[in-house]
Amino acid sequence: MTTARLIYLIAIPIFCNFTLMAQKENDKQPTFIIKTSKGTEIPDSVKVLYLNQNVSFLAKQASMFAQKIGNDFEIKLPIKDPLTRFSLQFFYKGNITSSNIYYTEPTDRLTITFYKPEGEKAQFSFLGKGSEKFVLRDLLDLELRKLYSKIGKFRKTNLSKKLALNQASKAEIVEYMDTVYSYISRNNTVSEHLLKSFRGKIDNKVLDFFKYEFVAGNGISLLTEPYFIVETAQSKKYVSDYYFSKRIDSLEHCYENHPLVKYSSLYVFNRSVNLFREQFMRNDGQDFSFKDRYMALKEIKSVDLRDRLIAEFFLTPVRLQNHIKDFGERDSCLKDALLLIKEPLLIVALRKELLFSPGSRVYEFSFQDSTGNYITLKDLKGKVFVIKFYGTGCAGCAEFCSQFNSDILPEFEKDSDFKVLSVSIDLSKKIWYNTIKSGRYTGKDDIHLTAGNESAHNPMFKYYNVNSIPFILLVDKNGKLIMKINNGMSSASIRKEIKIALGKSRLIENSK
Repeated sequence: MTTARLIYLIAIPIFCNFTLMAQKENDKQPTFIIKTSKGTEIPDSVKVLYLNQNVSFLAKQASMFAQKIGNDFEIKLPIKDPLTRFSLQFFYKGNITSSNIYYTEPTDRLTITFYKPEGEKAQFSFLGKGSEKFVLRDLLDLELRKLYSKIGKFRKTNLSKKLALNQASKAEIVEYMDTVYSYISRNNTVSEHLLKSFRGKIDNKVLDFFKYEFVAGNGISLLTEPYFIVETAQSKKYVSDYYFSKRIDSLEHCYENHPLVKYSSLYVFNRSVNLFREQFMRNDGQDFSFKDRYMALKEIKSVDLRDRLIAEFFLTPVRLQNHIKDFGERDSCLKDALLLIKEPLLIVALRKELLFSPGSRVYEFSFQDSTGNYITLKDLKGKVFVIKFYGTGCAGCAEFCSQFNSDILPEFEKDSDFKVLSVSIDLSKKIWYNTIKSGRYTGKDDIHLTAGNESAHNPMFKYYNVNSIPFILLVDKNGKLIMKINNGMSSASIRKEIKIALGKSRLIENSK
């Protein structure tokens, strides 16, 4: 069995020492046994978080608790992908200690030992088959932290302050860029040496994966950042000219056909950011249309990477007013993407996005109120409203109602342009009436509605393929979706979107 060992400092608080021992199994899936070191506190439980179906942001985060055997814990990950991203969580009487994020292969049989010397930061070492990947990953991470530490100190210098205040001359801008460039170059050089030192110890395909996942693109945001700090057109040109003349092409296109690129997440993110930033700089700082962005993504030659970046472009939550100017253009691009993309999981996600995309027309609902009258989407024309579906006994529904009524509603309850529709899926009208009186799931001034005998099988639920409650939508005065509100979303972000919708409505009305 190949072994490797490394001990170094990390800034993660650890409550005790524990060892992750390799399980002697022949089946091809990562298998671990966790042991606590002698004389140290045993975790109450250990949990592993891992990505199932690795498709970037669409990857489903699965989790499982380790099986406790005496004072030990056993973990056997039920995955078969060539690389799987995962991390560990250790629970101690309400406290949680998390490990770094790693990638594991099906054949890994790993030993990780954590140390916590008195008065010092946590240390850990790796042993066992596949341990070299973990050693290298943390060495690369350590170099990256050094890079950002240097940049942080540099930002406190007078030169950086002059740049931030738009007082830097051309020579000073070039000096600033030279300094940042030198830091990035050194980081890349050291990282390349680290990668080379592991040749023969780690499969070359995995080494290339690590190069692009943990090294490529790390400095690009630092090198383009000044462009978005300076304000004058001339200063922006100095930064842009420097960037394109000294550009570190760390996101080489050759990697895009690499067999493991589909398991990348940091690379995909950096590739996307770099693509749009360069396009923005080439356009002299002028914004470009949604279609222009989409067409730039379509030009990527690697089908797998192209499809993932296009899907991420549509599925990443964006501000309705700031990002999309023409919803017809966006929908046209989305329909084109559905014809272009090959990955089934991405196609399913994009089809659903057509329904939940900001600006899409909300389903033409019709629900009965407590007096027997029907309330429809047309009745809400000219109003910004929240429509929420709930059921008696639903803890999440009660939780959202409490949050909404205490943290959000007070700011808008006297605004005649804002309404709240609470739709019950209870089959019993008696239960529905009692629930309204309790005030646990609704507000006193809500428009109380019922889905009637259809309950959770009502057409609106079928239209949106809803399989859980609470189900909540924020809708603008034209009956178009602003966003789907997820339980757990911050009150501040919800208030912000409601304010924007109400403010925009009034601006339009006042201009008529």
